[in-house]
Amino acid sequence: MKKHWNNIVFITLSFSVWRLVLWLIQIVSVQFPYRDSFTTSIPWGNFDGVHYVLIAKSGYESLQHAFFPLYPMLIGFISRVLSMDMVTVGIVLSHVSFFISLIFIFFIAQKEFSTGVARWTIVFLLCYPMSFYFASVYTESMYLLFASATFYAFSKNMYWRSAFLGTLSSATRLFGILIPISLLLEFVATRKISGKLLVICFIMTFGLIWYLGFLQIHTGDSFAFMHEQPVFGAGRSGSSIILLPQVLYRYARIIFTTTPYAMQYWVSVLEVLSFVFASVVLFFGYMKGIKNRYQYYSVAVLLLPTLSGTLSSMPRYIVSAFPVFIVLSFLLIKRPVVRYSVLTVFLVLLFVSASMFLRGWFIS
Repeated sequence: MKKHWNNIVFITLSFSVWRLVLWLIQIVSVQFPYRDSFTTSIPWGNFDGVHYVLIAKSGYESLQHAFFPLYPMLIGFISRVLSMDMVTVGIVLSHVSFFISLIFIFFIAQKEFSTGVARWTIVFLLCYPMSFYFASVYTESMYLLFASATFYAFSKNMYWRSAFLGTLSSATRLFGILIPISLLLEFVATRKISGKLLVICFIMTFGLIWYLGFLQIHTGDSFAFMHEQPVFGAGRSGSSIILLPQVLYRYARIIFTTTPYAMQYWVSVLEVLSFVFASVVLFFGYMKGIKNRYQYYSVAVLLLPTLSGTLSSMPRYIVSAFPVFIVLSFLLIKRPVVRYSVLTVFLVLLFVSASMFLRGWFIS
């Protein structure tokens, strides 16, 4: 019990320091160039956050179906019950969800490896350059909560709880559908598949199935969330599947033909480097013998967005592949020089990325 208490204290202190760092970044960020693109009075509720708040207020309007329903539904419900501003509710909901998710992730990492690896997993996740999205009106925090809780419950043989949490995951983000797929892959590989497992994995898809039904009834297009993606730019394909080699070729052309003075150039570089970074971590994890549901899930999270023809938002998507940070911690636990070097790079990029985001630049 004392060990659990010490771990909770560590997570709480780490979370508090992270929140303090973001507050300091917000103060210093006024030194960065301002881009007049805000549509809310609170910068943490800008960009996609605007759509979630509008959905929470008035329901889905045209071309908003790319945003999954559970997060805005909860914002709207809590806001009306407590008579609170919806942006504030979204921010509080994100913070609470993120804190609880850290606890689940810690215990997953501890169960798979050690307390040391678990602690460094939390540190790396908090310092990751896109971790500021956990403080924003985005689904990252809530999805991370449901996804980590699903895996944790499953690892503890709490299968029906896992099925319910998996349903919430797939109603929060499309990545949620990858959880039952990763579980099935693991059990096929180990030849331990059963009828009960199939039922549990099927239940996990109910969140997505419900949303598909909702879209069919209200728009006549079950896959409107995919077909509306091109509206938001970033070169996404909403109707055809693009293979990874073609995506990488496109980015090679951008990097080698675009002037480095353009903002898009550096955004593209960040997207490619993030993808390569996560891929390398998972590859070395595989070489170290890590071949389980978490590995399958993380690879799937990395590959799914590329099918739309772009690596846009890949740096942010990586936070949903939380096992990447567990594997990273495992690989570097006995390499302090590399570990602190990675941490330093993370913190520098977090400062720059969060500052730009708070000044009206979409950094994702």
